[in-house]
Amino acid sequence: VATMVDGIYQEKEGATQYAKRSAKEIKELESIVMKAVGFDQQRGDQIEVSCVQFHQIKDDGKEPFLTPHLVRQLLQGGKFLIYLLMTLLLVFFIMRPMVRWVTTIAPPIPVDYDGVRRAAALASGEVEEDQETKTLDATMEEQRLLLEAQKDARRKVQDFAKENAAQTAQILKSWLKEKPA
Repeated sequence: VATMVDGIYQEKEGATQYAKRSAKEIKELESIVMKAVGFDQQRGDQIEVSCVQFHQIKDDGKEPFLTPHLVRQLLQGGKFLIYLLMTLLLVFFIMRPMVRWVTTIAPPIPVDYDGVRRAAALASGEVEEDQETKTLDATMEEQRLLLEAQKDARRKVQDFAKENAAQTAQILKSWLKEKPA
């Protein structure tokens, strides 16, 4: 059984230095491994414990670019930038159009001065009704009578449907079964 163990890393004068484990520590680790694997010398078992440097130490005297402290600061700054971006988007795409819409003055409604003058003259009796005005009044009266007739017909159908629910349902079913012409 071969076992490799890392050495010891020590900070000295601001630099990290690697040191191998002592022979005593290696012997203690070897006895631990022997007990763990059930060592039997009669079977021909062999145990080897070596001390190897696992990590390479960079000794260029420079600090790493992304330290944990710098990463934390960048993340906090990123959050601030996201909040700022969201606020700007809110202002420019929502608030600004709303303010523009609220403060915009609607264009004035054009007034038909001729129609107003004619209506005022008719009301004061200065001018008699012309044929166009009489025709318009007759048409409006016809429309009013037609609307009342439609309302009356609708009321009668509703009353009939309430009084004769079964017949109404039968009529509707027959209409649904009819094929389009």
